[in-house]
Amino acid sequence: MTALARALGPLLLLVVLACAAQAADYTAPSYAGGPSYADVLSGKYKPSVSPYSGQPQPQGPAPAPGPAPGPAAHAPGHHAHHPAPAAARPEHAVSEAVTHFSLDVAKDVLARVPGNAVVSPIGVANLLSLLHQGADRLSDTSAQLEDRLYLDRETSRLGVPRLLQNAVTKRNAKSVLENANTLFVNEQWTLKKPFLQLAQYDYGMNVSSLDFKQPEAAVAAINKWASDATHSRIPSLVSPGAVTPRTSLVLASAMYFRGVWKYMFDASKNVQKTFSTSPSRNATVFMMQQLGDFRVGELPDLEAQWLELPFDGDHFSLVLVLPDRRHGLGELLQRLTPRHVAAMLTDSPARRTLITLPRFTLSTDASLGRTLKTLGMKALFARDAKLRGVSDNALSVSDVIHKAEMKVDEQGATASAASAVLVNTLSLISFTEDMKFFADHPFLALIVDRNSKVPLFIGRVAEPIEGF
Repeated sequence: MTALARALGPLLLLVVLACAAQAADYTAPSYAGGPSYADVLSGKYKPSVSPYSGQPQPQGPAPAPGPAPGPAAHAPGHHAHHPAPAAARPEHAVSEAVTHFSLDVAKDVLARVPGNAVVSPIGVANLLSLLHQGADRLSDTSAQLEDRLYLDRETSRLGVPRLLQNAVTKRNAKSVLENANTLFVNEQWTLKKPFLQLAQYDYGMNVSSLDFKQPEAAVAAINKWASDATHSRIPSLVSPGAVTPRTSLVLASAMYFRGVWKYMFDASKNVQKTFSTSPSRNATVFMMQQLGDFRVGELPDLEAQWLELPFDGDHFSLVLVLPDRRHGLGELLQRLTPRHVAAMLTDSPARRTLITLPRFTLSTDASLGRTLKTLGMKALFARDAKLRGVSDNALSVSDVIHKAEMKVDEQGATASAASAVLVNTLSLISFTEDMKFFADHPFLALIVDRNSKVPLFIGRVAEPIEGF
């Protein structure tokens, strides 16, 4: 250990995440997709360069999978559920695990943050999955990450980044999901080569060296990266005090979604309605209306109704969950499971439905350190998190900074989005419907990847936009 390391003590690791979502028109850049998610899990895909040794991999068909390894070792006294290894887990099991983690995070954050709120836990899962690869195998950190990510180390490495990458590749000129990941490394420190290669080849991370002895310049560089990655939706991700000369590494992930409605709303048909924001307050808002064929249904055990609004291209959807009881959203969220999410995205016939929905903007700026500790990942924040696969120095996660936003309105496109299908051509007086979805009290809003059935954003709408 260097003299500087002895003087500073444990190094600090800052994990940050920025997310933005908006229903709007967008022209996507070209993108060269990686191997399919199924090929990764089946063992057909082998990178040309090993993320562990940096040496060229043998070419040709991948060998047949061998016997499944046993459960990862855990620290004494830790009673984990021992997730099944990769060879024993089908593709949907990784999606279910990420959805489970995402709901865990959303339940904690939305319970603590009042009013409108939104989170994008899939990006956090991706960063934690990478840290899991660098954790000592017999450490509490490794055991807790495996337990709370619901995946063993190997399945996490193969499944989580590819799940996210596959979602990114499903885009067209009007609906697009972008994800950017960067390791900002203190130029005073050297991270282990296998970890850097793993981050680059398996997790698609870029690597950038920063002088953390100049905190203001480092913060400016990270914030510029976040602003560029989210198209200026999140111009400031980290505050000046978040980065210090003791910071060794910043793992940053930014997600950006913009989607055009497959069936757009007509602003001329907006109607004035009352929205119950709380038991003691009502707000008068202009709501969007549309009559069309949509997938809609009920969740009897949650006492709730759901509606799916597809984006152009049918790769992504906005799923709304409305409790039957006007202010029963808190209880509904705590009872929501991956099974419910998958059920809402299972193909079923569309039904003629009259939708009445407010426009809304959600935004959250929160530290997820408390949330992750509450979920059982305390060892990650200990003075020495046992991340010897990352560096020989004692590393500690100082915080997980999360910023996210979502905006939904009736346009869903600019004037150039002429290819969007307009289905609402009748006057309000002429509406006849089999179903009604009238969102006049707080509800959940999830932007989901239809293929994996994983929520990319999870938000609570408690106070919609009141103006016209």
